[in-house]
Amino acid sequence: MDIDKENTTLINPAYTTYEIKRQVENADAQAIFTFSAKYADAHASIANNPKIKLPIVIVNDAASITGTIKFDDLVRDDIEEFSVSQKTDVNYEDTVLMPYSSGTTGLPKSIETSH
Repeated sequence: MDIDKENTTLINPAYTTYEIKRQVENADAQAIFTFSAKYADAHASIANNPKIKLPIVIVNDAASITGTIKFDDLVRDDIEEFSVSQKTDVNYEDTVLMPYSSGTTGLPKSIETSH
């Protein structure tokens, strides 16, 4: 999975499950990276979402949670199917980051940022 070839969005850790679900769907997310403390909210937010193609990735060194991938394992070079070390062509006009506004005048809105 190449972050530079996929849209990336950051989610406010104070968001409710509903807010996480809305942003994940709006950003057309295919994976979620989170801390173990937010796993329950992340998991609930993607229930029945067929677009999520990877298990939830836990980014801290907590004990493994069944059905998740530890970030350290994901980036190890010896895990061939999840290799992040392969070079790929990049279209510098493609969206790489989708931060969201705070939503003070309504629902949060994404701001597409290219390379």
